[in-house]
Formats: sequence, C-alpha cells, structure tokens
Amino acid sequence: MQAHAGNGVVVGHLPEETITLEDVQRILTPLQQFARSHAGSLVVLQCEERWKRHLPVFGPPQPAWPLMRRIKQTFDPHNVLNPGVFLDRPMTEDGVAVSAGQPPETTKA
Repeated sequence: MQAHAGNGVVVGHLPEETITLEDVQRILTPLQQFARSHAGSLVVLQCEERWKRHLPVFGPPQPAWPLMRRIKQTFDPHNVLNPGVFLDRPMTEDGVAVSAGQPPETTKA
C-alpha cells in the first residue's frame, strides 16, 4: 500500500501468486464501498486482461461520463482511438462492463 499525502490517492497491490478473479472481487467490493462512502472511487490500474469485463476497472459510473461519451463520439466518430475501452464499453450501474464473452478462468494468475 502506498498513500500520497494531500491528494487522497492510495495505490495498493495484490499478491499475484494467490489471486483469482473471485479473490479480487472479494477484496475490491468492500474497498469500493469504502471509497464511495467517502466521495471517492476505486480504479483498477492493472489486472488480467480477461478479468476487465468482470471488474469495475474505472470505478462506478460518474455523472460526467455521458458528456465524455459525446465528446469522444464527436472527435472520434469512427471509434479509432482505444476502441472498446472505458467510454465505449457498455456498463452496469456498478461500472462492470457488459459483455457477451465467456466467463474468465478462475485459476490463479
């Protein structure tokens, strides 16, 4: 865990050798609730690619996201820049990507 005084940013790392998607979800859920209850959010900086559609990697949806989507559509109408990332991903109200893909493997990373 690493905290930055003054800006409220805390960076945490999970042990790679013991983490499955279920472990990550179990750890992240209370941390996300804590961050939300203090007007913050939790953003996943790095994780297994196959897990991203199952985790709210950008935190809960924010009020500015619809505006950000419209701006991206205006400046990138052909969806060339980072297709399928962040604003292009349909999400649940908890910020989890909606995907028709297969569930991820649950084995250790």
